[in-house]
Order: sequence, then C-alpha cells, then structure tokens
Amino acid sequence: MVFEYVQELNNLPIPENASEIENRSAIDLKSYEVPEKFEVLNKAYIKKLTDEGWSITEIESNKVMRVMKDNSKYTLIITKKSNDKNLTNVTIRKNVNVK
Repeated sequence: MVFEYVQELNNLPIPENASEIENRSAIDLKSYEVPEKFEVLNKAYIKKLTDEGWSITEIESNKVMRVMKDNSKYTLIITKKSNDKNLTNVTIRKNVNVK
C-alpha cells in the first residue's frame, strides 16, 4: 500500500488512494474514504505509522488510536463503511488532552 504525506497534519501519512470527505464533523480535522477492506488497511496503516516513528496507543480497540510524533498528537479513527465491505473510513481529530 502506498502512502502520501499531509503537510497540514505535520506529514501524517495517509493512503494515496484516499478521497477526502467534505461533509465531516466539526471536530474532525480530516476525514477520508479509502477503497480498501478494513483489515488490510488497518494492518498496513499501523505498520506504516510505526515504521515512520509514530507512537500508537489503542484507545478503545484497533479502530480508535492515539498517534503521536514529536509535537503532533492525533486521534485516528478507522472504521468499515457500513454499506460497502471494500470501503474504509479514516477520520483524524486533533488530540488536545494528551501531554
């Protein structure tokens, strides 16, 4: 899986084939739809973040994670698209409560 870097998110890697969703929640920094099965994307994404030096802490499950690197702290939410098993949503929120 190929990733690109989002400058406004301090170069957080995002799958290259992700499409940004415009109608995201007000608390979300970015929201994407990725044409990939959840299990495949989740495994590849965790490996990529770890390889890039991001610290990962699962909050509730492997679907909700806190990712940190240097002064960048985000909550990453990876979920299956309910009506399409080959689509996965990735939502990024600023994590302001982490020291």
